[in-house]
Amino acid sequence: MKCLIIILTTNFLLGNFELTKKNSFISYTGNHLFHEWTGISKNIEIDTDCSKESINCSAIISTPIINFDSQNSNRDSNMLYHLNAFTFPVVNLSFKNLNMINILGSNKTIYLDTEINLNNTNYKQNIPLNISNLD
Repeated sequence: MKCLIIILTTNFLLGNFELTKKNSFISYTGNHLFHEWTGISKNIEIDTDCSKESINCSAIISTPIINFDSQNSNRDSNMLYHLNAFTFPVVNLSFKNLNMINILGSNKTIYLDTEINLNNTNYKQNIPLNISNLD
């Protein structure tokens, strides 16, 4: 089974430059000869230096692998086994130098150069970040 983290949705509070967890999630997509599926985790932690004083923002976003839910417990159990989730229980996504000026005031998708640490291995991945302003 090949799993890959492919999407991250976060919300920025206009003017405060804050990442919030309320509507944020991380998902992965897996595929097999006969079908494709997506597992989602909404239980994320965000460690960031984003503030209204900063123009550039960096963050580490993490979630325990056990929190991913594909709506199929057998598939989730298999995913935990193949990702060594009991030895390496957390997946981390990190990005640096996100220019807040370029994204404020718009509802759009940008692509981040992200480093993903999964199963104690680092992967560089360009992933979409869906931006929405909370009013």
